[in-house]
Amino acid sequence: MPRGDALVAVRKVVLRDPRLRRVASFAYRTVNRSLLSQRAEVDRAFVEGRWQDVVDLVAGLDRDPRLRFSPRIYLRLSVSHAHLGDQATARAVLEQAGRRMPWSDAIARLLAEWAMHERDYPRALVNWQRFAMSNDKRRRGVTVRRAPAFPVRGNDLDWYEVSWSHIVSDWDRWWAQAGQSPKPETYARLLSTLVNADMTAELGELSRLALRDHPNDREMALCVVDALARIGDLGTVGELRERFTEAGATRTGRDVASEMESATDVVADLGHEVPDADHVRILDVAHLSGADFVIRSADYWDERRIAEEALRLADRDRWPEGFADTDLLSEQAWETALEFARTRAEGLGISDETLARAVFHFVKNELCLKLPADRIAEEIVATGDGGPVFVELPSMKISYLSSYASSRFQQVYLYAALRRLGCNVFLVRFPTQRRPRRRSRLTGDLTATLVFTPQAGGLRPQFRTLEEAPRTARVLVPAGLRSVSGVLEMIAPAIVVNSGSVIKGLAYDRSVRQGFDFPVHAELHPHADVLPDFAIDLHPRRWWVRSSGTLTAIDVQPDDSLLKATAMAEVRLLHARLPQGDWFDLLARALLPYFREYLGKADDFLSEHGVDEIHIGDYVYAEPTLLASRVKRRGGTVHVWPHSTNPVHVRFHDPTMIDSVRAVTRSGAARWRERLPDATVGQAPHLMLRRPDSIVPWQPGEPLSVVVIGGRPKLRNLPILDIAAHEQTYRDLFTAMAPLVDEGLIRVYFKPRGLTGEHEQWLDTVVGRTAGWSRVLAHPNRIALDNPLFMSVSVSSSALLEGVVRGIPGVVVRGGYSRDYLTADDGSVEELSLSTVAERLAQLSSEGAWATLREAQLAALEKELR
Repeated sequence: MPRGDALVAVRKVVLRDPRLRRVASFAYRTVNRSLLSQRAEVDRAFVEGRWQDVVDLVAGLDRDPRLRFSPRIYLRLSVSHAHLGDQATARAVLEQAGRRMPWSDAIARLLAEWAMHERDYPRALVNWQRFAMSNDKRRRGVTVRRAPAFPVRGNDLDWYEVSWSHIVSDWDRWWAQAGQSPKPETYARLLSTLVNADMTAELGELSRLALRDHPNDREMALCVVDALARIGDLGTVGELRERFTEAGATRTGRDVASEMESATDVVADLGHEVPDADHVRILDVAHLSGADFVIRSADYWDERRIAEEALRLADRDRWPEGFADTDLLSEQAWETALEFARTRAEGLGISDETLARAVFHFVKNELCLKLPADRIAEEIVATGDGGPVFVELPSMKISYLSSYASSRFQQVYLYAALRRLGCNVFLVRFPTQRRPRRRSRLTGDLTATLVFTPQAGGLRPQFRTLEEAPRTARVLVPAGLRSVSGVLEMIAPAIVVNSGSVIKGLAYDRSVRQGFDFPVHAELHPHADVLPDFAIDLHPRRWWVRSSGTLTAIDVQPDDSLLKATAMAEVRLLHARLPQGDWFDLLARALLPYFREYLGKADDFLSEHGVDEIHIGDYVYAEPTLLASRVKRRGGTVHVWPHSTNPVHVRFHDPTMIDSVRAVTRSGAARWRERLPDATVGQAPHLMLRRPDSIVPWQPGEPLSVVVIGGRPKLRNLPILDIAAHEQTYRDLFTAMAPLVDEGLIRVYFKPRGLTGEHEQWLDTVVGRTAGWSRVLAHPNRIALDNPLFMSVSVSSSALLEGVVRGIPGVVVRGGYSRDYLTADDGSVEELSLSTVAERLAQLSSEGAWATLREAQLAALEKELR
């Protein structure tokens, strides 16, 4: 037996036996203490981005046999070489790992990612298939359900969603070059990948190919139907049958369509249910059953459809948040927070405005979800036919108060709004637990529990080791501060309180791993269980059981027949009486006990250290608000520092609370003086706009590098700009730049705003490959391109000023209406229209025009910074 196969066999035996796993783990730790210590050092260096240190620490990789079978060490070393620019060595390390560890799915994945990075798609597919087969459970007799997706983009390697588009577009050619054929496991995973990437056209084509290559594979067919349902492209039963026939999978399509047709009575039965505003109703539907597909092809609302409808209605009805002259969302959040606080602040011993500021961030976050949901609910009721409406329930355990970008609570808000409006609405979940290969249905307990669990964004800090506190009466809260280390340099010594909502130094920089560049000395957050779970116990009321090829609704008594019905049901309706109280009551139950305990701990901490001075950010968060109120009550002073180049939340701060404030620009300081006439207002421009030792020079013979800075025109699916006009501006801009690219005058780059704002896949869907743009992931302070020019679209960006201070000219291209917020002299950034942008960029591709604009903008910005 070859050595690699023997290792694979031994590994399988050990992994299957829990006792052998424990023995092997204990023996390994005992014999290899020094090795584990070395690995820990490698891990620390890798996480901190010390690439050369990683290479140095594992320099003995080939000499130490104990290291040879550690996939993580190989991965760390390969990625480090890549970051150091040694691509050949990085690839060689991985290839060596692949030979030594053929069983490692982690190595297979990174080999696939390397191939994606190099656009070697045949090799990528071979390794993705190896990765899929190494841990797929289909071969062990377990039915494939919704397969886990491949990654949609690279993390350490430069590739992203468009690579999958290239793969699907020449699918047969790549596989022919690879000398292999795609297996069902690979198709299933890639279908899930395309769903996650929201690549509708590619998914339609891959579905056809999957059915063509595996026409008699029922499980593969169900994966195809599931993927089509998830992107809203399932269509009618007849259309689905036709899709299968065109792909050559007639018999399988007939079977799937027949099962769907047999489940159509479920929707009709649910249409006779009487809406009840006092109860929550949840449907448990067997995943990939006929009832599953019937419900998802009916009036079904999942996260994708909610997002699409929100943007459609926002454009049609001109939602005010995208067209108002002021920040309407923040204003509404402030008024809502004040309304919440008026009857609740006294119980905490704080003022109404203090409590309003403490909940402001959470209220604004929830309004991003709730406002679109409420408006969509009104549209559904106004235009619907009165039939049942189904809303996706992502899980029986849903986090509340989490970040709007990752929250799954919007579906709950939509359900609640529809229920209030008298709609016959149901939450629906599709359990995807393991099942035997034979046809199966819902199993489990008779009752179920819906749990809302806390994950309050901004409250819980990241775990960090506390250092010894300095002997001082000065405290700093990092939440929302743009440069904590910069503030510390100006005020040290200070006791740094570990807080949530910490901004790392290179915001939205996806090219490096970032750690923290400041210590923490104290933590005042209450124990996690102060934030409560909200549990709703549900009881079954009705079942739909498959009998003689059809689904039949039954109501049974609570005896043995109940157990039988639950075990055999394809659909189960559960309900429960809702707890009393409105949105404010639930918010109070969630946060007020936490605030009460925090204030108690804060009082003890302030007394222990004799604190009489606190430094906080201008972005309104709960922790700095509460702690500052306690310092002020003790007779201490409150000092505010900037979150951005532009002052934020100016009108929501209490002038009687603040003793001093710092801004980045002169215009920003003027806004603060208007709001805080009795406070000391100064500037600290270096916190964001630090003057470099030398400015960026012009490189003769090189084209102009136009870097388009991505923004954030919507919060989740609540637009804060005119989205249609904004996207059209992008299309017109890139069309205007394309001839200049062809002439060699400019190169176009796109800087994504992380993954929650405008990112590279979003741009690809809006402009395609027009102007041949490339992505750049580094922070504006680190972008190193020849003859750069920073550009934003529709609205200005702090990134433009971060470029100007380095000697990089900045322009903003405006198309439709937009509300700007940049607080700097007009000469700091040049405004261009779509009609003039091409001509101006052609001018700026010469050294003289580029240098002239740079000097003018540097002079204008210099006035702002002193």
